[in-house]
Amino acid sequence: MNKYQDVNDCRPQVIEHFVGQAQLVERVNIALEAAWNQGTKLPHILMQGAAGVGKTQLARILSREMGMNGGLHEQLAQNMMKPTDRLAIVKSFLQKR
Repeated sequence: MNKYQDVNDCRPQVIEHFVGQAQLVERVNIALEAAWNQGTKLPHILMQGAAGVGKTQLARILSREMGMNGGLHEQLAQNMMKPTDRLAIVKSFLQKR
């Protein structure tokens, strides 16, 4: 057993443990409940904000909450500057389906 804990083990795994943005958590909970009640998944979500505010962690939590473990595809905006870059990303999504 490793005596040092991985930093990722300390990150929130469910939306209720996402700290510091109460209004955001409330809105996300409403959207998740609506999707569950309709028997659907959340649509695509675009997040923006300064570095370190929790966008990536929230995306991972949403993916997990919707049962899409491993279904999250992260892409940095600077990697999508040209239209052909975005097209290549969309094509890769479609090929995985």
